[in-house]
Amino acid sequence: SNMETTNKQNPQSEPDFGKKFNEEFAKIKNEIQKPNILIAGATGVGKSSLINHIFGKDVAVVGTGKPVTQKIDVYESEDVDVRIFDSKGYELGTQGDEDFYNNVINLAKVTNTPNNAIHLIWYCIASSSGRVQDYDLDAISAFSKSNLPVAVIFTKADTPSDEEMKAMRACIPTSLQSAVFETSVVNEKFDQTKALIQWSIAKLPEALQYAFIKSQVANLEEKWQ
Repeated sequence: SNMETTNKQNPQSEPDFGKKFNEEFAKIKNEIQKPNILIAGATGVGKSSLINHIFGKDVAVVGTGKPVTQKIDVYESEDVDVRIFDSKGYELGTQGDEDFYNNVINLAKVTNTPNNAIHLIWYCIASSSGRVQDYDLDAISAFSKSNLPVAVIFTKADTPSDEEMKAMRACIPTSLQSAVFETSVVNEKFDQTKALIQWSIAKLPEALQYAFIKSQVANLEEKWQ
């Protein structure tokens, strides 16, 4: 059928695909709600690089966020129809431990207005460290009890050996194994960003899927569909 033929075309071969997409999206833009993604992880795990890798804009430039609490910044842009809630770097085991749980783990409870409700949680771990810390497991466990979809993302996946990567993945609770992704902003061979995007779309309510698909630039096939 004509529809079938159209769907099989490569989006990158359609010269005015972006223009067509934006025209269609403009028709429903005022009817949709922005999805809110909470990105958590310790200092230096590459959260900003991941955000820019997926959304293709300098959404996560330091200093542009609006503070929600002392420990959380929210980033948004007129060009990106997704809000990023970024938990600032923390080191559990100190006073930061209590602050993290009070301000980040409970975020979904305190942001219960439609605009601020969290829809997805991306928990980032730098695979370059070669290990999963106890505080990572504590935080992941707490997030998984929030009744929100949680993805564990091993950033900088081009750095560890296959054995190290396998050992780190094995540390993640079995209940979350299907939502573990490895990403690399420098080597496509080690990058599972497209799979992360597919998972995220599937976990979002339908009313929020359009804005997410429109905003991300790392998976053109999803945008084409």
